[in-house]
Amino acid sequence: MTNKLTQLENEVRHDFKNGGPLVWTSAKEQPKQSDLVYVDGGIFNYKTDKHGDIPPEQILVVTSEDRKRRVNEIIAENPSVDINRLADVLLYDKLYNPSLTKMQDEEYPIMSERQFDRRESREVKSTNGMDGNAADGKDHGRPTRRERSGYENRFVDKKARIRNKERKKEYHEFTKVQPVIKTRYFSS
Repeated sequence: MTNKLTQLENEVRHDFKNGGPLVWTSAKEQPKQSDLVYVDGGIFNYKTDKHGDIPPEQILVVTSEDRKRRVNEIIAENPSVDINRLADVLLYDKLYNPSLTKMQDEEYPIMSERQFDRRESREVKSTNGMDGNAADGKDHGRPTRRERSGYENRFVDKKARIRNKERKKEYHEFTKVQPVIKTRYFSS
C-alpha cells in the first residue's frame, strides 16, 4: 500500500514540474487573474496584462480529479494509510506553488514548511533597543515622565505651592454657580 502511495507521490511531483495529467489539464477558457498555470515549461500565476494574448489551448490549468480518484482507490484498499501524505498529494499544487507572491495572489494561501521558513527569514526582527525608534534614530514613542527623587523634592519652591493654592481658590470662586441677574429691557 505504501508502495502505491509513494508511486503516486512521485508521479504527482513529476507531473507538476513537467505539465503531466495528474496535475494539469488544458484550459477550456481564459484563466482568471492569479490562477496557477503551466505554459511552455514554466509555472506561474496568470496575469491578464502579461499573458492575455496566449490562447487558452496552450495553457494548462490545475486539476485534481485524477489525483482524487487515485487517492480514493488507495484509501479503499487500506483505510489506515498515512493521512498526511494523502493530503500532501491532494494539495500538491497549493503547497509547492513556486511563486514568490503566492501570499498576495491566492485568496487562501497554504505555505509549505520551506516557504514559511523563507518568509520568516525575510521579515525584520524587532530588537528591544529599537522599539519605538524611527529611521532617524529618535524615539518618537509617547514620553513618560520620571518621578522626582526625594533630593529633588526638597528643593521645590514653597512659594510656588502657595501660589498654586491661591490660584485654585480663585478659579473655584470664578467657576462656581453664579446668581442669575435679571435685566429688563422694556418697562411696563
